[in-house]
Amino acid sequence: MTADFNRIPPPCALCVRLGLSIEGLGRMTKGRSQGYAAFPERTLQSFALVHLVEGRGRFRARGGEERAVEAGDLIALLPGLPHRYGPDEEGLWKEYWCIFSGRVPNDYVASGLLGAGRSVMRLGQAESYVPAWESLLACADDARENVDLSIRFGAFLARLLADNASSVSSQAVDELVELARAKMAESIGAARFVSRDFARESNLSYSAFRRRFSRSTGSPPDAYLAALTAARAKERLLDAGPSVKEIAEELGFADPYYFSRFFKRHSGMSPRDFRESFSSQGAS
Repeated sequence: MTADFNRIPPPCALCVRLGLSIEGLGRMTKGRSQGYAAFPERTLQSFALVHLVEGRGRFRARGGEERAVEAGDLIALLPGLPHRYGPDEEGLWKEYWCIFSGRVPNDYVASGLLGAGRSVMRLGQAESYVPAWESLLACADDARENVDLSIRFGAFLARLLADNASSVSSQAVDELVELARAKMAESIGAARFVSRDFARESNLSYSAFRRRFSRSTGSPPDAYLAALTAARAKERLLDAGPSVKEIAEELGFADPYYFSRFFKRHSGMSPRDFRESFSSQGAS
């Protein structure tokens, strides 16, 4: 087994305000001797993500069925959940992992983006996420305060959850939901996506579309769009160039004050405070 672990600065008061504290981060490659059969059941006291980027294996949470997992799958672990996972007999398993806590992941549980029935998320295209994980590891090496890493991981976590296109209970890709997700992404900064209009154009009642979308993504359409917009806002605020007003306009908010209220509701702080908290830590 080869592993890289990063020394994470202790959480600060600002991390608590942001609602997200990083407790551990790393990458790991396991061989046959660290396979599923050799991995004892364990329980974490915090949230954790395990992103399998190479290989295949098995995962099981207590009370649930054993599941096959493969490259591209994201294992999401809740505090207090007994579980075990590891490579199969072929003995190949490369993962990135992060342990974290705070209000933000609890909010995701409340919204249905994390939680029961969503322990394994099939994201696919594992290679497309590797640069982001490596960037987080580099940030952890350079970070003087946990808040720098928390901001970056928070945006990445939102991206992962927004990218998750199917629920654990459904393996089939719903083409209508995929179309809705694509239109949502395109609508940010342009004509706003209206769920009721999309349902009507698709010859569905809004309640039927909402159930179908929630079943496939784990989140109602309006909550999904809000999370996607908030994640895009955080990414733009990390760029010191545009003003908050310009970012608001870019994301389709005619009123910058409404944008500030929206952002604070989804991140726990104003856009200006978010940007200043990042820049004050000497982020590069």
